[in-house]
Amino acid sequence: MVDEYICFVQRFDREINLQKTKKNMKRIAQFITCFILLSCNDDDPIPVEDVPIWQKHDRFLFDQKIKYNSHVDEDKLYLLGTRNFSYIQFEDTTEIVEHPMVWMKYDQNYKMPISSDLLVTANARTVHFVASKDPVGGIGVWLHMEQLDPGFEHFDFPGFWWTEAMAINSRNECLVPYATKDSRNLLLVRLNDWGDNSVFMDTLETRCYSYPPDALGNIVGSDRLYTFDDVFYMSTLGGTFRIDETYAMEKVLEESFTRMFEVGDRLFGLTFRGSESRLYESIDGVSWNYLGILDNSFRQLNHCIVNDKTIAFYYSQVFEIGRTADGFDIKELSNEGLFGHRITSITPFKGKVYVTTLSGVFYKDQEDFWIEKEEDSEG
Repeated sequence: MVDEYICFVQRFDREINLQKTKKNMKRIAQFITCFILLSCNDDDPIPVEDVPIWQKHDRFLFDQKIKYNSHVDEDKLYLLGTRNFSYIQFEDTTEIVEHPMVWMKYDQNYKMPISSDLLVTANARTVHFVASKDPVGGIGVWLHMEQLDPGFEHFDFPGFWWTEAMAINSRNECLVPYATKDSRNLLLVRLNDWGDNSVFMDTLETRCYSYPPDALGNIVGSDRLYTFDDVFYMSTLGGTFRIDETYAMEKVLEESFTRMFEVGDRLFGLTFRGSESRLYESIDGVSWNYLGILDNSFRQLNHCIVNDKTIAFYYSQVFEIGRTADGFDIKELSNEGLFGHRITSITPFKGKVYVTTLSGVFYKDQEDFWIEKEEDSEG
């Protein structure tokens, strides 16, 4: 298993370090192709095989291009940007794209979370919960942090390149990281809507947690937040913690996971130590088995699920990660048309796969999404 990961990482590094060489080789290949075409007889055309490429959506212009997150709720695809909570839906075969302006005032280094029920945003001292079905007209919940914790100083969100700023689980519960002068803390908010089609939100309960004194040292902003089903995971410099369905918080590992992801029915975590990462595996999320050491390049990958398969991405590269009897099967997928665009989320919707980036929204047919990348292609 570890050997396959190492092979993957070596290929991953090679893809990053040889971009300039690839461009030069592509120019040479283009020149040779042009020479061959000019030398051919018109009666002997050269067959050209079309390679499906990622198409840039033409309904996302100007600052609408900047998207940090996306989520599917049955008949709508939500796409969250800096000022717009856009959505795509279809009426029969007609595509409808709207860009409602919503209240958001936060650093653009953060990825705000979306669920089928909730959109969560924040400003310097307030967190705002509103129904994703109607983020403009719906009645939401405003929580003023100083009323919940008089010692509140600032939110402690992880950067968008790590995880979402806050975590939402399958029970409409949200975990919000923040700091006081003397401690690092978590606010857990239980919310409930007022019916399946309601645009009203209500707060059921709030709980505050404090990390143990040795959990983080003096470094701020190092949390990683993850949720799998009903359970939250938080990784800090002092270890990895878990909040279960009964709201009990426990430390499950002395090391900190820089990445957590699912493959099949297993959870995997990567830790960071010096110039290498340690790979762990768990069935229940409580007991973790050490598998081996990896190069640190693998910790740069973000992970998501597309059609029950694990997908990883880094900048404009996309990978499929599957299980085999003795390890992993890792394939790099075609990203033709995505090169130069930093991916922030990947979501399937209505027979297509949509990719949000910091410079546009892209899509391709789902059957074309799984095409493997050619070894000599750019990107």
